[in-house]
Order: sequence, then C-alpha cells, then structure tokens
Amino acid sequence: MAPGVDTAYDRAEVYATVIGHSGKTRVLIPPGRKAKLDFGKRPALMQRDEHIWRVREIGRRAWYLESGFTKRSTVENVVYRYKISLGPAMKPEPWQVNASRRGWAVES
Repeated sequence: MAPGVDTAYDRAEVYATVIGHSGKTRVLIPPGRKAKLDFGKRPALMQRDEHIWRVREIGRRAWYLESGFTKRSTVENVVYRYKISLGPAMKPEPWQVNASRRGWAVES
C-alpha cells in the first residue's frame, strides 16, 4: 500500500525524500486544487504529474476512490473510535512521558 498523506505535503521535497528512500515506492499525495504540472523536469515529480492528469480526467472524488486514498480515512476513523471507546484509560507509560509516543498502556 502506498503511503497516503494530506494535500499539505504536496511538495517536491516530500516526493524526492520518499522516492530517495525507496525508488519503487508509489507516493500517494492528493495534488492541490491549483497544482501545476512539472512536465518531467524533476524525476521525483513524475508520479505527481500522473496524479494531476488523472484528477483532471476523472475528477477529484473519483481519483480518491480509484487510488485507494479513502482507505486512509477508514483507518483514521477506526483508530478514532478505538481511542474514544478507551477514553481516559489510554495513558503513556510513566517512563515514556517525555520520550516518543511509541508505548501506550491501558489501565484495566
């Protein structure tokens, strides 16, 4: 599955970083409404150009469905519901309060 993010990440640096990490990665970033084509001047933006063309052909909503971008929303919704159902029971472990948010404990 391709990494999917918001339109705010529709920048050349993001595409170059992702593709530089793994050249076979399919970058799935919805182009902004006023996105302009790069016409292959920068190889990292070739996928972006393809997305822009496809959005122009079939429309933004159809592109979201066709590209599988809507799966991201579904996952976010599931995580949100999970967090709501646990409520205040979710808390960081004491030794990780100032560390990254990798470990979460659930009180029973």
